Order: sequence, then C-alpha cells, then structure tokens
Amino acid sequence: MLHEIKSNEGLTVKVSERGAELQSIFSTAFGIEYLWQAEPEIWAKHAPVLFPFVGRLYEGKYEYRGREYEMPIHGFVPTSFFTVAEKGDSFIKLSLETKRENWPFDCTFSVTYSVSGSTLDVLYKVENHDQNTVYFALGSHPGFNVPLEEGLKFDDYYAYYPQAGSVKRVVFSSRALDSGERTPIVLDNGKMHLHHGLFNKDAIVMENTGSVVIVRSDKGSHGFEVRYPKTRYSALWHKVNMDAPYVCIEPWSSLPGRDNVVEDIEKKGDLISLESGLSYEQRLNITVF
Repeated sequence: MLHEIKSNEGLTVKVSERGAELQSIFSTAFGIEYLWQAEPEIWAKHAPVLFPFVGRLYEGKYEYRGREYEMPIHGFVPTSFFTVAEKGDSFIKLSLETKRENWPFDCTFSVTYSVSGSTLDVLYKVENHDQNTVYFALGSHPGFNVPLEEGLKFDDYYAYYPQAGSVKRVVFSSRALDSGERTPIVLDNGKMHLHHGLFNKDAIVMENTGSVVIVRSDKGSHGFEVRYPKTRYSALWHKVNMDAPYVCIEPWSSLPGRDNVVEDIEKKGDLISLESGLSYEQRLNITVF
C-alpha cells in the first residue's frame, strides 16, 4: 500500500509499506520528480532501506555464536512489509518487528518520514528488546533522476562534498566484497564530476567525504542536497555498464563482508552494537531545489 505526505511548500512524498521504501519525491513548486521511478529495464527500485546488513556477505552467510545464518544482499528489510505506526498530513512512521529465522534478535526497526518546506527528513530507529547485544548495519539507497532539467545531460552534473577530507575509495573484490584495499580519490575542489563510466566497476564507496553531498549542474537551476550524519561511508552508484539516467546516493554505516570470510558479527568491527534495552537513531535529510 502507498501512503502520501505533503509539506506546506508543495513537496509531496510517497512511501510504500513494502520495505518502507520511498516511491516519489515530487516538488509541485518546481514541477520536478526527483526520485528515480524504477524503470524495470534499467533498475526496478526507487530507494531501498538497507538493514541489518549493507551489501553482500560471503556466500550470503554470517555467523553468530557458532551458528551460521543466511542473509540476502542488503538484508531482509527491502522485501519486508511494515505496518503504519503513526501518520499525519506531513509525516508517517512505519514499523517492523525484526526477529525471524535468519535474524535471531528481538528488535523493532522503524522508519519515520516527515516533510517540511523543501526538505524530507528520514529517521531510522532500532529498539533492542532482546536480552543480548544486537549487531547490525544500516544504510540508505535512494536513486535520483539525473538530469533533472530538459536540455541537460548526465555528464553536466557533479556531486559536491563540501566537508570532504582525504577521500579514499573502498576497493571491492570481483564478488563485490571488501578487499581491504583503499585507494585515494582526488576531487576537483570537492567535486566529483559525473559520467557513466564512473560506475563500470560498480559502486564508488568512499571514506572521509564528510556528511553532506550536493548534486547539481552549473548549467541548470535545480538539484538536491543529501545530509547523512553519523554515517561513516558514502557511495555513488548506478547500474554497471549502462547510460542510466539516475544516480544513487548511498550513506552506509558499515561495509559489506570480506572475501572468503563468513563474518562473525560479534567480531566484525564496523557494525553498530546496541545493548539490551537501548535504542539507536540515524537520520537522512534530502533537500530539493
């Protein structure tokens, strides 16, 4: 089922109960649909929510206290059906109980979308009801239409990281797992100029980008800003070896598994650990212009 929320400045957002996934970010003020519309022949998704893992695990498995469990890429949330916990004209909270055969932790995972002006605020929350510490990753995967204006092309746009430090790329193995290798990325005054060839080797996953990216073109007027505080990694992606007219902004708390290692989640050091009775929150903010 789809749900719609609106801001007082004409930002209309649609969300599905399946995966708590965004379906539309439309500005009536600008007449622009910002969110990729899941064309099946290119990429049939809009904005998956990634939990309790980001990316792949070796052989699709992880280990917890001597037992192996299977887990699909990006976890079980993208294919799970949420319930509506609260809803108003400008917000909606979707909730999911997490314990299942392939995830032995009793938690509540919720996603709250709220709109104000030209900004969509996303709040992810994990509440640990289990007697044990829970270990998890959390990420966002929204795809945005690029170009956004007639007369412009994909190559006219750039991703600007105003807080970037010494940026390094996380190098993946041939199976899209963490190889352990890091290589420097030199930005052009904080900008990564977009072109389709960037993604011929899959996602560009980076460290030290800061917590904000702005995608726009100097030839146009419209773009978007994504803020992702408390998130260690940031990725750019579109379908490999394709002139796809969108780009995904992917803030990740953690990395995929390592090649040839079935990860013990109590020892995989980049996962978030949440003790019994506690809760964890992470935000994503999208502002369109």
